[in-house]
Amino acid sequence: MGVLEWTIPVIGLTLGQSALIGGGVGAAASAAGSVWSGISAYQEADYNSKIAAANADQERLNADAARAQAAAEAANQRAQTDAEAALLRKKNSAVLAQNRANSGLLGFDNTGSNLLVEIDNAENAEFDARETIRQGRYSEDLINYQGQLNAYGHTQKANVFDAQAKQQKALKSSAIFGSAINGTAGAASGFFSGAGAGASLFKALH
Repeated sequence: MGVLEWTIPVIGLTLGQSALIGGGVGAAASAAGSVWSGISAYQEADYNSKIAAANADQERLNADAARAQAAAEAANQRAQTDAEAALLRKKNSAVLAQNRANSGLLGFDNTGSNLLVEIDNAENAEFDARETIRQGRYSEDLINYQGQLNAYGHTQKANVFDAQAKQQKALKSSAIFGSAINGTAGAASGFFSGAGAGASLFKALH
């Protein structure tokens, strides 16, 4: 009986210690799992935030490119329009000069009805030149408008990507703090659970 009386407490103490140690090991494993999960979440959020930020920067570049392209096309349109109007005026001026020369050869002077006809022809010629300029300026305005519209679309996309990058950065912070809290809580829970099991077993055997 003496041997048995000493054996049971020793066995109880050993099992209690085992439960305590098992709780500690489980706590460590739980903490490690939480930390690893947090690291994975952090890396994913970090990658996503960088991608979103890069996309936002690219969309801003696209917006600048759209404005620059529109400005260049509008400048080309203006130059083309002005050249066409100048050429038209030159041609009309040559036609009017030829008409005056023909009238002179035929013995008509630039008075009366002949003068009125010449003035009317000159006004029509200038109207054609000004109409060419008007239509050219309208095309120029359309080009600028389309460029601004495209730039606005790219800017809106950039804003969306900026918001995504901000959200992912917030997830980075929460991943770190969350893993730390969960790991600590898991470790404490496992440890005290093991300690409680060991104490209960020890008490039962005594």
